[in-house]
Amino acid sequence: SFEDYLKFMNTETKNSLLIQSVSTLNSPNNLYTISARSLENNSALSFKLDGTEYSPNDITVNNNSTAWSRTDQDLTTLYGKKLDLTFSNNQVLARSGSTNETSTNIYIPELVNVNISNLNEGKVVPGTIITWNIDTANANGMVLAIEYSPLAQKEQTIAQTYSTRIMRGSTVQDDGSYTITASDLEHYPDNATLSFYIGRASFTITNDGNPNNDLSVGAYTVVRSDFKIDK
Repeated sequence: SFEDYLKFMNTETKNSLLIQSVSTLNSPNNLYTISARSLENNSALSFKLDGTEYSPNDITVNNNSTAWSRTDQDLTTLYGKKLDLTFSNNQVLARSGSTNETSTNIYIPELVNVNISNLNEGKVVPGTIITWNIDTANANGMVLAIEYSPLAQKEQTIAQTYSTRIMRGSTVQDDGSYTITASDLEHYPDNATLSFYIGRASFTITNDGNPNNDLSVGAYTVVRSDFKIDK
């Protein structure tokens, strides 16, 4: 569910690794990033895929914790693959294409491509259709989220009247199409500019044999697009 997704994104494991692809509608440029964090550990978490290490450009150390991120176009090769994971000595080893059912594994969903049609004068309305490429191996469904931010409004009257951020979402089947309903828009001010997020996500939690030294691994691919709405 959407709540499960939010819960994972805020999981406080001792170690975490996140693989992400973020793009905007109709943009040819995706941002591919891998980031890692270790709490209560002066040694940065490392990640190797099929023997190749993804080394961070910079490591941030704060109160005995470490964090780093790296943007790398080569991360595109991870999407649509199942990875077997081994976590030991603060190192995450990942193997693609393995069929070892006894190890911890995660499926990195296919990159999502999105189209939005049936707009009314460029605005999202009940009946607007969102379509995307289907990932038949994705068992987690699609995440559809809608965000209102007063800071994103060009009309000051809307921002002043509705001064609180609103974020709501749901999960639907990964079947390639969703039609916006009136109930999807009812919680937002009419004529506001909203951010629509459409994506796939997966996650798992493991440890290095010590339950107190756990590791969360997540991946998501998401497309964002901003539209005004007409309820």
